[in-house]
Amino acid sequence: MSIAVAVFSAFFLIVSMIMTRGQEQMPEDGRFRPMEALKELPLMVKDFWELMKLKTMRILLLFKASFNLAFGLYNATMVFFLQYRLGYGDEVTSTVYTIQTIMNLFAVFLMSWLGIKLGKSTTIILSLGLAGVGCILFYIVGIHSYFMLMVFIVMFSVAVSCFWQLSGAIFYDITEVDEFTFGKRREGAITSLQAAMGSLVTALAASGFSVYMGANGFDATLTVQSESAMRALDTLFLLVPGIAFLVACGILFLYPLNKKRFMSLQSALRLKGQGRDYSQYEEDLKRIL
Repeated sequence: MSIAVAVFSAFFLIVSMIMTRGQEQMPEDGRFRPMEALKELPLMVKDFWELMKLKTMRILLLFKASFNLAFGLYNATMVFFLQYRLGYGDEVTSTVYTIQTIMNLFAVFLMSWLGIKLGKSTTIILSLGLAGVGCILFYIVGIHSYFMLMVFIVMFSVAVSCFWQLSGAIFYDITEVDEFTFGKRREGAITSLQAAMGSLVTALAASGFSVYMGANGFDATLTVQSESAMRALDTLFLLVPGIAFLVACGILFLYPLNKKRFMSLQSALRLKGQGRDYSQYEEDLKRIL
């Protein structure tokens, strides 16, 4: 499996390199100077600080943090839930991850189509909202069979696939907000900032899982765990991700940059660059900025 993943990854990386050859932004003399790159760090911090001043960026960072909390806990607790709550072994764990991969493959096409029909934000709110309600219902009812587990895995996988498929495009929309506000296009800084936020929250979720389970009596040396440890596992695997998904939906609902306002922003940006009046878009700009 490792060899197969390595071969496929290498193949697509090489294809990407070949298809983009000649478009690299290199120094004039073709040399890379590490020390000069380090001098750019203060500028990077300045970029992050300015981006944080944008209302749209703050909203999306909170949205990303809520999602990554759910996703981080799901990944951290999956194997423990299968082993200690359901009593399944490695063969079921492998099946679960295989089903996730298959669902991600199909969900990519479905979510792309829905994203075009309904809009990116609406599609994400719909998928995460349904998954959030589903997680809470499963927490109340419990997962007691292989079939119920598969339903839960499919539901969660589709929501996660929707997020990864569409959220990146939403973050890139901030580029125009940044250009209108500060006169700069910083796609790289926007990507770096949201990726750093996601990684930080995911790491905190994994660390918090260990601390919370230990505080509730989890003992890795025991085959059968205490009831308090099992309740804690249910909370972290089902309840908290469900709540985090619903919080993410609520935050994204506040996101002001819909399709109509984005078109207004682009028109205002074009007129501003030409030194012309763009007051007809003032109402939409107030909502965005």
